Order: sequence, then C-alpha cells, then structure tokens
Amino acid sequence: MNGPPQRVFVFSLGRPRPGSERGQRRHYVKWRVDGRDRTRAFKTRAEADRYRSGLLLAVQDGQQFDPGTGQPVTWVEHGGAPNWWTWSREWLALKWPQWSGHTRRSAVETLTLLAPQLVPTGAPAPPEDLGDWLRKTGYRPGAPTESPPAAWLARWSLPLTDIDPATIERALQAICVKADGTPTVPSVARRRRGTLGAVLRAAVRRELQVL
Repeated sequence: MNGPPQRVFVFSLGRPRPGSERGQRRHYVKWRVDGRDRTRAFKTRAEADRYRSGLLLAVQDGQQFDPGTGQPVTWVEHGGAPNWWTWSREWLALKWPQWSGHTRRSAVETLTLLAPQLVPTGAPAPPEDLGDWLRKTGYRPGAPTESPPAAWLARWSLPLTDIDPATIERALQAICVKADGTPTVPSVARRRRGTLGAVLRAAVRRELQVL
C-alpha cells in the first residue's frame, strides 16, 4: 500500500475502574493508530489480553490498520475474528522459548502442512513457495512476514470461528498422509494430531470460540 507507513502503538492493558461493581467491571485495551486513540472494553482479562496480543502481533507483522475501525485490515475482512494463520503464529511464539530444537522443528512442520488446508473451499491455490517460506520464515518468531505467501494467508486463512469438526477432519486426513498418498507412520500421525489439538485447545481457553 502506497503512502507513509502507519504509526501504531499498543498500550499496556487497562485495569477495571476503581469502585466499579463486580458485574460492571471491564478490562480495557487501548491503542493508537496515526495519532488517533482507540479503546475496547472486555468483561474478562483473558478476552482483553487476547485482543491486545492480536494487535501486537499485527503490528509485528507489518499489517495495515483500517482507518475506520482502527483494527488490522485482515480482522475487518474476517468480521473481527482472528484467523488460523494469526493465532497459530501467536501460539507458536508463546511455546517457542520452552521447546528444544527438535520440538520446534516438529511443530513448524505440522503447522506448515496445516496452513494451506485451513482455508475456505474454493480459495485460490497458494503460492508455490508457501511451504518453504513458512518453514524458513513465516513460523519463526520475530521474523518479517511481508511477502506474497503472508498476503495469501492473511486473506484466505479461516477465521477460528469457522473451523468446525468437519474442517478439522479434512485437515487431519490431508496432513497424515505422505506425498504418494500412503499413510504416515502412526507416531508421526499422532504428533501432528497432537499439535493441531493443542493449538485449538489453547484457543478455547482464550475464549476464541473454536469448536
């Protein structure tokens, strides 16, 4: 997008106002886009923290923010729901410091296989270099993500609220086979199912409304 770069700043999480009744307490997320302050209130700290984390990740990714809503453009396109691409990167970044090199590589490989599967039916084919880009750059915490593969994922990755059991089953069938169509060994299939399950369970805990 042409024009000067946007200036986006995300503030620390705001606490409920002193003296407010328990049922009326709200946790506040405040951020600033090109000098204009934005605020959203949430009933729980978990909801507020999740929203703020999403804003921070969008800033890190260099996403454009919509001047009307103040939200990342990809959120507006998906009705405000985080998509699989955004959440899976956030989840991986949270886990990364805890893991060994082998565990990191395993998780990246599974998420790389899942990314082109968790898109709407009829989505255009992904860029040819999507897999290599995800392994080397896209799923590396802190790495820049401005590229055609990132743009394709931002546009076509399913909102978490659209991931239903049938979608999960199709994705598992796709990632638990080899390139020749034969099943992977049971240990690999279990590991890949476990990674998908862990990402979705973490989303449920953060009240992202994934089935």
